[in-house]
Amino acid sequence: MKFINEIGAIFCLLYDTVKQLKTLKFRQLITDIFELGNKSLFFITIVLGFTGSVLVMQAAMQAVKIIGDLSMIGPVFLQLLVYEFAPVITALMIAVRFGASIAAEIAAMKISEQI
Repeated sequence: MKFINEIGAIFCLLYDTVKQLKTLKFRQLITDIFELGNKSLFFITIVLGFTGSVLVMQAAMQAVKIIGDLSMIGPVFLQLLVYEFAPVITALMIAVRFGASIAAEIAAMKISEQI
């Protein structure tokens, strides 16, 4: 019985979501997507570049102390940065940038007494 109630709640949520699509402002949605993606690219590239260079430098210093061989630092850390580290940092940077943007918009609306 609980399972059926959960399925019913999911369908009610789906119905409410589809019903709210009529009030969606598509021009504002496209503007927000552009702000989120294209305008964040330079910021994310700079942050990932510096973060990756510091990470590789620290790993190289540790590798010299432990094994003394630096021949595998390049390929291993390129794989680490591209496959595992870059998506996480990118998601964090987008969340920070977009969250700050939304907070600034809300603050501006509060100051101008729109809310």
